[in-house]
Amino acid sequence: MANKLKYNDLLKYMEVVFDMEKNVYVELKAWQELQGQINSLGIAKTYREPMKEANPNIFLNSLVYIFMGAFLGVAAFFVSTVVFVVVDIFFYVIDLRITIFIGVIAWILAIIINIVRDIKAINDIKNNYNNELSTYNQNISDDQARVQRELVQKQYLQSQCDTLAAMWRTSKEKLDKMYSYDILEEKYRNIVAVASIYEYLKYEMTRSLQRDGNDEGAYNIYERNIRLDKIITNTDIIIQKLDVVIENQRELAQAMKNAQNSINNLVSSTNNMFATMQSGMNKLNANVELNNYQHQQTNNELRYMNFMNTLHFYN
Repeated sequence: MANKLKYNDLLKYMEVVFDMEKNVYVELKAWQELQGQINSLGIAKTYREPMKEANPNIFLNSLVYIFMGAFLGVAAFFVSTVVFVVVDIFFYVIDLRITIFIGVIAWILAIIINIVRDIKAINDIKNNYNNELSTYNQNISDDQARVQRELVQKQYLQSQCDTLAAMWRTSKEKLDKMYSYDILEEKYRNIVAVASIYEYLKYEMTRSLQRDGNDEGAYNIYERNIRLDKIITNTDIIIQKLDVVIENQRELAQAMKNAQNSINNLVSSTNNMFATMQSGMNKLNANVELNNYQHQQTNNELRYMNFMNTLHFYN
């Protein structure tokens, strides 16, 4: 049938399958993006439960402090004895009771200071633990509330994903039906090749798919550009390098820009619709953007199939 198609009919056919390829791409990518969001929702975070530090052992430490105090007391006793001996040389006054008193006071002070320090350390440990435990419990509570909210959002997004998936399957079936007329060779049944061939026909670089006399044919032009690395075939790379693609793949670059806008609109409208539902502003559970897109695509696909039926009838 491809060889029998007139130029205008072939151009129209390529325009149709190009638009259908773009729609299949939009629906699949929008579904993938929403599915990625769904997979990231409703997952509880892991928080590390605080560990309480061991309290100082006041009894054992007190024994240490007693020995330390005794050491300080003995040291103070000897120091004070020396001092008083020196003073006695000048004033002839030696009072052993004063040196003993100083030693005992130093001993007691050492014990009291260290016990007070241990008690303060115990209180600090308790307060720090209570603060960390309170923060931990609050984090757990907040995260549980977030998970519950996200589970509701996840359920809504999944319903929209199911709608997109059904749209994609329908669009893919109709595209496959369009290809089943065998106008286009199977090798070129992808969005990159279709866009390129449509561009060659649109700007009359060729008027046929295969070589026809002096007309090189769209297939040959496409293959030559592939060999010369003038064609980018990976759509993910195309999105990243639209400025490069525009030079040799103008129709595809524009289609990718429009497709990305459509994907963004479908995804953002779905998220916005859920937000308005949560705020009580929308009770209809209807995604207007998605419904309008679906209605438009249904009408377009109907026109395309009518075109092909007419074309098939006359050929």
